Amino acid sequence: MNYLMLLTSANVIKYIHLLLDILHCLGCLSAQFQHRQSNVSVIMTEIQASIDLLNKYLTSPGPSLRKILEGDTTIFQGEKLSNRNNAFMAARYDILTYLITSLKKRYNDMASTVLQNSWILDFKLWPAEYTGNGGFRDTAVGALALSLEKTLREAEVDPTKLEDEWDVLKCYLYKMSKISPVSKLSWQQINESYREKCGSFLHLVDLLLSIPTSPADVERSFNQVKLIKFLDRLAQSSHR
Repeated sequence: MNYLMLLTSANVIKYIHLLLDILHCLGCLSAQFQHRQSNVSVIMTEIQASIDLLNKYLTSPGPSLRKILEGDTTIFQGEKLSNRNNAFMAARYDILTYLITSLKKRYNDMASTVLQNSWILDFKLWPAEYTGNGGFRDTAVGALALSLEKTLREAEVDPTKLEDEWDVLKCYLYKMSKISPVSKLSWQQINESYREKCGSFLHLVDLLLSIPTSPADVERSFNQVKLIKFLDRLAQSSHR
């Protein structure tokens, strides 16, 4: 009986429809996390988009909740609703602020130079056309080169070549975009075509692509390292 009474509560009906809006938002984000081709740039963009949408829900209803609020809030599917008070507003604030805070903690260093400039990986964020005069994201590449200089040098990659190779690569890609849009490109395709001409910059891209986007990716990486170490020990023991 108590459950039936809850279903006739205006606050509960509003909250359920708020949850539908939230689930749709987080479901889209979850799908990106599960997509094997997603990189840290895509994930960062999707997280920020989700945060922005949840922030909007703090003051404006989503599609599901709007249907309830714009209709007759005293009746739902023929049933008269009770408890029309401000409890829903407090509950909405609590769940949304909790989710927003959790998403902001997804990457504790979201403001780091590397993550802030990793968006160059996402071709959907590149301009559709480029004439070469705008210096498209030259500062981002320079910042990445400076931030990752030690790691790049340890991999025998010269950071001083990155900005020049970035300019060269842009020139090639936008000439090719007359046949196929830049947004349709993939880094695998670019690596196969321009590794010799822009090797240093593409090493930087490989490094950015190796940043795990989910706990599952981290676990797979650790398992791969363990497997490599095991095979190495096995090979060494067989040569003794």
